[in-house]
Amino acid sequence: MSIPKHDQIRVPALSLLADRGQLKLREFEQPLAKYFGLSDSEVQEEYDSGNGKIFYDRISWALSYMNMAGLLNKPKWGVYEINELGKERLKAPEVLNQFIAAQFTEQQVTWFNKPDSPVKRK
Repeated sequence: MSIPKHDQIRVPALSLLADRGQLKLREFEQPLAKYFGLSDSEVQEEYDSGNGKIFYDRISWALSYMNMAGLLNKPKWGVYEINELGKERLKAPEVLNQFIAAQFTEQQVTWFNKPDSPVKRK
């Protein structure tokens, strides 16, 4: 199997948090690797640039998007937990990515429309 993209990691990562409670970023790697059936070499594969491991980075992106969409809490630096909205959205995992995309669209529109936004509309 190829290394999953961050949007493919979101539902299994959110489910993992629902099952286990608070987790540090590094604690997602092995359970998610097992879920996706990744080999050790795939888990350890690094970017050509040498800027870190691909799978670990994609887990980080998945968590970041879910956090920014309001599905997670970060009670401490580097620690994630699912919140009530995350639990509610996990009941319909097939539309989780659409929900996250909609949150960013709304946030971007709000940001662009703020009077002090550095991006000016013509």
